[in-house]
Amino acid sequence: MQNIVQDLQKAHINAATNFQSGYTPYYTAISTGAYDAAISWTNGGATPYFDYQGLLQSTNGVGKTVSGTDFERWNAQTGGQYATQIDADIAKYEGSSDHTTQIAAIQDIETIAVNQLPVLPLTANVAWDEYTTSNWTGWPTAANPYGYGSPYTAPDYEMVILKLTPAA
Repeated sequence: MQNIVQDLQKAHINAATNFQSGYTPYYTAISTGAYDAAISWTNGGATPYFDYQGLLQSTNGVGKTVSGTDFERWNAQTGGQYATQIDADIAKYEGSSDHTTQIAAIQDIETIAVNQLPVLPLTANVAWDEYTTSNWTGWPTAANPYGYGSPYTAPDYEMVILKLTPAA
């Protein structure tokens, strides 16, 4: 955290740390909007859709308390036409199984996210997995990245189990 604060200060942003004691005060602050800036989490998944849906879909940031991870409350009031366009792109992605259509929707969202900076992801969520094909095959691979292979990542663990088949 101190490295981030120092880097922000070099950019002439008056940043300081404010460590909360425990999870409850921290989550209460970010879910009710009682903060200036925060480092938090979002959804993860096999494609950037999962991150963007959690961070930027306007229905996740509606109301006094956030549902989902849209802690910045990105919506038509705060993001105007850009938020509306992201919602449309998320719906386009969800409504199509065509890979080209989904890529176009994500590219549009990424362009808006880079230019408007409603949220600044610090890193991509990573989920490591290790498996053997001695007894089961059908695991996610670089050639077929249908989900995370880690046993703790929902809903991916269900997709993985349903695709596994006994090894010959």
